[in-house]
Amino acid sequence: MRRAALLGVLALSCLPKQSFWAYYNSFYNCQKNFGKAESLYNKGRSSEANQYYRKAIEKGSRILKYHPRSAYVDDALFIIGVSHLRMGDVTKAQRKFEELLLYYPASPFAARAHLYLGKAYLESGRYRDAVDQLSKAVAKDPKLESEAMIFRAEALLGAGEPGEAVKVISEFMEKYPKSPHRKEAYLVGARAAKESGRYEEGAAFLKELLSGFLTDSERVEVKLLLGDIYYAAGDYSGAAGIYGSVDLAPGSSLMWPLLIKKGLAAEGLGKKDEAISFYRAVTENGGYEFKAEAYYRMGLIYEAMDSLSTAQELYAEAGKLAQGNYPILARRRLDALREWEALKDSVSVTRRYRYAEVSYLYLRRYDEATAIFTEIAEKYPKTDYAPKSIYALLHYTLKVKADTAAAWNYYAGLQEKYPKTLYAREARRLFGDVFQPDTGSGNPGPRQ
Repeated sequence: MRRAALLGVLALSCLPKQSFWAYYNSFYNCQKNFGKAESLYNKGRSSEANQYYRKAIEKGSRILKYHPRSAYVDDALFIIGVSHLRMGDVTKAQRKFEELLLYYPASPFAARAHLYLGKAYLESGRYRDAVDQLSKAVAKDPKLESEAMIFRAEALLGAGEPGEAVKVISEFMEKYPKSPHRKEAYLVGARAAKESGRYEEGAAFLKELLSGFLTDSERVEVKLLLGDIYYAAGDYSGAAGIYGSVDLAPGSSLMWPLLIKKGLAAEGLGKKDEAISFYRAVTENGGYEFKAEAYYRMGLIYEAMDSLSTAQELYAEAGKLAQGNYPILARRRLDALREWEALKDSVSVTRRYRYAEVSYLYLRRYDEATAIFTEIAEKYPKTDYAPKSIYALLHYTLKVKADTAAAWNYYAGLQEKYPKTLYAREARRLFGDVFQPDTGSGNPGPRQ
């Protein structure tokens, strides 16, 4: 791959003739299969590429086993590592890159080994280690900076720093406007912008991509992400328009998640019947992982319309399915809804409190819950449920409504009337720093 022909011949001439040709054949086929695999991979034909990556690994492994002191061991380690990485086996990829860097630190492949080791760490969730390896790659070969910046942005996004990831991508765009890696950079930048709430910036990245050449699959990927950004920004009309413009090939596995996205956008626009029609299409034809979500979301719509028996039936259908998180959510909601119905006409303070608690914590029926919490606090001030109810109202106004001024009244009332209770102590521990006295005015109140 980068050896001088004379040096290669001199090194190999020391081997017995039969061993020489076996060695040469292994390395030649290792390179050949790897090159073919990379060509297919770069054209988006990953499944076809994998068969050649497997052959490259097989031939490269023969070099490591039978010729461990030859001049091409670092070549083989690098090819095997990249092949494993391309096929998604990051653990084996890490091992080969680590071996290369440990035993051949001066190898011409060392810089790229750091780069791809960083990528492998990134894909296995070791984000800080990934950033460290990417920095080492650029230190060894500054020409790798453009690729390293994209991986670094991905690592920052994975580490929960989407704002920093956007900064890296913006810097990348300024330094490398004609980079062949612009597509990947825009996609990473858009995802990071979405996570950090910088929706306009994320949409701008994707619109720039859509204005250029994209393969059909790339165009679908970009449009789906753009629709997701519009949806996250509350632009349900924009999201619906983008989702509606996605042109999928017949039988595409993306059909079912796309229908769910269309349903969510329709819900945002208040078009409940349209949303149900999208979800219904998924329950009739989609895969199990999407059916459960569709049943669950239809259940939420019917529950909001107070069609509780229909909602329970839909939750039960979702709960029967085994795959994913939505069957769990559906079963929990079904249990909560059944308990809520059983408690609805209760008159005792204990059961009334539990009814409000279920309404608040599990069903998100905030108006009903807060009305009952307020009733209990006012009518039953000497019971244990009064401070619990005031604490619930404090939590609601502060965490759900984000109304610090209103929350202060509940916080102050809890500390004044029930200072020794568990709920007063918890309020001080969790929210005390929000309600520091305003020393400027002389009146205690929420810190602004």
